[in-house]
Amino acid sequence: MTKRRLFIAVNLPENIKKKLIDYQRKWIELDPKYIHWVRESNLHITLVFIGYVGDEEMLEICHLAKEVIGKYLLFQEKPTRSFVDSLSHWFSQKIPLDTVN
Repeated sequence: MTKRRLFIAVNLPENIKKKLIDYQRKWIELDPKYIHWVRESNLHITLVFIGYVGDEEMLEICHLAKEVIGKYLLFQEKPTRSFVDSLSHWFSQKIPLDTVN
């Protein structure tokens, strides 16, 4: 039976992905022992890594996740400023791209 890596993640808006890619390009020489760079299309925030699961387990987990999200959805409308926007702003203030070598 084939098992797949399963995790629950938040997809990032394109403007945040572009900022992160800019940082990645500036810091490409960082030790790969500590940093694993991913393609822009794969950028996300992992909320929980579930592990390696089979197809039946994956379907059950997806149904449960959908049920929980439906009960506890935090925002019915798009917030004016998301957590990711706030984090990006804070990060750019602490480490401006134009000062990183």
